[in-house]
Amino acid sequence: MESLCRRAAALLPDELGLWLETAWEYRATRLLVGLALLRLGLNLYTSNKRRRRRPFGPLGKCPWITLNGHEYADSSLILDVLSSQLEARLPVQCDEQRLAAGRAFQVMLEEHTAWCVFFKRYSLDKMRYVWPEFPLYVRRYMPFVRIFMAWGFTSRAREQGIGRFTEPQFFLGETVSDLDCCVFGMVCQLLYVSGPALEFMTHSHCENLVRHHDRMKELYWSDWDQCLE
Repeated sequence: MESLCRRAAALLPDELGLWLETAWEYRATRLLVGLALLRLGLNLYTSNKRRRRRPFGPLGKCPWITLNGHEYADSSLILDVLSSQLEARLPVQCDEQRLAAGRAFQVMLEEHTAWCVFFKRYSLDKMRYVWPEFPLYVRRYMPFVRIFMAWGFTSRAREQGIGRFTEPQFFLGETVSDLDCCVFGMVCQLLYVSGPALEFMTHSHCENLVRHHDRMKELYWSDWDQCLE
């Protein structure tokens, strides 16, 4: 193609031929640079995809394994694969009824209880308690990890369904019950008239009870300070 262009340029006036030859070289250079950038982008994308799959696997789930060239994600599926291909299953000696009940409990824990824990840890508490357990270099140099993890688990919890509910404000749901009144009275004893040691312990280790106390006080005793006076 390049030689054909040069032959065509030789049959034209010198200025026009030089312009065509230069234009061809310019376009060829742009094409080569574009292909090189495309190859670089594909390499970066493949490398990034590989890195992301290392901690989270092909379906964005952890744990995951590679067995005989095939990738499997989700702990239950992994156990089934290992059981069928390697006969590596913990021995269970019970009847079919107990086995079915055990499977029901397992599904409840994995598909409901675990998501409640994740939603509380990453979304409602915003990783306040789990973040200090991360390595120091992550907390110091990669603080964005906390933001992305909280956002990711919040989104996944919403897709699963647990994340569409709000945190209960009172002990038995969204409305006040006798139990709430009883707890409020007891917490008031701890916070106001039982000495600094119990007050400090309640604030330090029972933050949920303190928040419940604050909600009750705001709801029913907005004039709390005036009543004390």
